[in-house]
Amino acid sequence: MLSTTYEVPNDARVRIYRAVGIAVGESTILCPHHRFGMANRPGAITIGSHCYVNQYCWFDAGDATITLGDHVVIAAGVSFQAITHGVDSKARRAVGEESYPITVEDGSWLGIGTIILPGVTIASGCITGAGAVVTSSTEPNGVYAGVPAVRIRDLSD
Repeated sequence: MLSTTYEVPNDARVRIYRAVGIAVGESTILCPHHRFGMANRPGAITIGSHCYVNQYCWFDAGDATITLGDHVVIAAGVSFQAITHGVDSKARRAVGEESYPITVEDGSWLGIGTIILPGVTIASGCITGAGAVVTSSTEPNGVYAGVPAVRIRDLSD
């Protein structure tokens, strides 16, 4: 897709994303090469104002939503996975599909390769370390790292 190349300026890329139903706020920079899950629909993804979303991020909202607040910085390769499955017998463990919203509140910064799982809210002012797997919601103004991600440092307001 043309919008995924660096030859397309950011303002054109933002217009293309908006045209396919992704809400994008003012002064947001969207680097190319993002992946959007097949189940996404208009209104499923909202990206706030004054955000920066680096390349190779994956947004899979399923039947839920993925919402980025304002002034959010997303490093390369961050994965937003709002879909999960139920567990069944040994013949087939993953069954059905359930989606739970993901929210990243204002001012947060997600480090390279972070994975955000279904139903998680990244509270305002948080940072995730590179490769963190966030399995549960965070509290404001903290650094979270590891697998699963845990709070390793407090940040001042």
